[in-house]
Formats: sequence, structure tokens, C-alpha cells
Amino acid sequence: MKKPEFLDNVKDRLAGNAAKKQEGQQTAGNEPKDPSALGLIVTCGVVLAAAILTVAIAGDRGSLTEGTGRTIPDSPAKKVELIHEFTYGGHVYGIIDSSDIDFEAAREWYAARNEDAAAGETAAAAATDAATEAPAEAAGASLTDYQILEKVCEDLGCHMAVINSAEENQAIYDQLTSQHQKAAFFGLSDELVQDQWVWSGDESSYTNWSKGQPDHFVNKKGEVDHYGQFFASKGDGTWNDAPIGYKTTLFVLEWE
Repeated sequence: MKKPEFLDNVKDRLAGNAAKKQEGQQTAGNEPKDPSALGLIVTCGVVLAAAILTVAIAGDRGSLTEGTGRTIPDSPAKKVELIHEFTYGGHVYGIIDSSDIDFEAAREWYAARNEDAAAGETAAAAATDAATEAPAEAAGASLTDYQILEKVCEDLGCHMAVINSAEENQAIYDQLTSQHQKAAFFGLSDELVQDQWVWSGDESSYTNWSKGQPDHFVNKKGEVDHYGQFFASKGDGTWNDAPIGYKTTLFVLEWE
């Protein structure tokens, strides 16, 4: 990540203050302090500012690159690595590559977790397990790739990005293009009911569809355009609907 400009400003300010103090001491007939001590002060100031920045950005979420998820060590989230990280409007955003996830293995894992949850119910609820265990497993097994990504996000303490304004849209797209990319998916889908677009996090009324979109095109594999993405063919931050994996496997995540 590029070093924030405010770290340079802190260093300059500390150096300037120290220089003024040294000048005042010389005027009063005092000997200037050891230059090495001044360097230590500046260095400590920069290290402290960097530490504050790290805490502010990291918050309480788990390390993606260490691959532990947030609270569930065995989650498929442990294989997800952060490609790029940035902040906007007090929120932290990250770009990941969904190809890090083995979706078939993840389907089995979440189905097993559903079974474990059912097995851990109270004695009163356990009486109905025989009727509910099979549906629970089926629910996990029938998860779409998008729903698996939603669960991965839950395990990471985030959700797929929700875009609320033209300014936020541009900020996210600028960060995407800074990584030499033109396309990425975010948290918008109509896979449950066609034309009823739903965000994976908080609701938003903002849209930025490219002309003629969404069109719900069905490709030769029978995949339907159900998921919102930045339209690679336009390269202007407008949106396209596409099947997961079309032109890109990148997703933008958001921590609030």
C-alpha cells in the first residue's frame, strides 16, 4: 500500500519543530542537542503515526493474508487473500480474487456446518432434527457461488461492497483502475427474483447501469447475468450484469 502523505507531513512537522527549538537554544547561548537524538525523535514520530494508521485501517477484522477468517479457523475464508485495500467515507474496502475459493469444497463445508449447528440444538429442538437435518444439508449443498461468497464475507466480518453514491462509485472504480483492472463484482444481485436487485449489505437506491444494462443475457453454458460488476468493455465505472467469472473473478468487499 502506498505510504499515506500524512506520514510525510508528520515527519516534516516534527523536524521543523525540533529545528525551531534548536535555533531558540542557540540564540539563548545553549549548545544544540545531539543531531542523532533529533533523528530518533523524528523516527519515533513516524513509527508512532504508522502504528496509528495500521490500527485505524485494520480495525478488528482478521488478517486475510494469514488466512484464519475472522472467528472460524476452518472456513473457506482462510484461503482468501487481500489484493488491495483502501478507505472511503470511514469504511475499509478490499479487493479479493474469488478464484482463491474452491467453491465445490466450500459447498460441502457449509453444508457440514449446517449439520453441526442442527446437532448442537437444545433437547427440545433436537426432537425435530430428523425432519430438519436433511433440509439443512440440502440448503448448504445448493448454495450458489454468490451465496458462498456472502458466507465467506460473514466469516471475514464484512460484506460485498454496497455503493450508495456516484462519489463512492468513482472512488471504488479509481482504486480498481489503480491496480490496472477495469472489472470487478460488488454486492448486487437479482439471482433470487429476476429484476429485483438486492444488495448484500445495507440497502441502496443508487444505480449506475451502462446503457442497455441490465439485460439478463444467457450464455452458451446457460449462465444468466445475475450479478453486478463494473463493465470492463466501457471502462468508465458504469455497471454491467454478468455471471460470476465473466471478464473477472475480482470482488470488492467492505468493512463498516
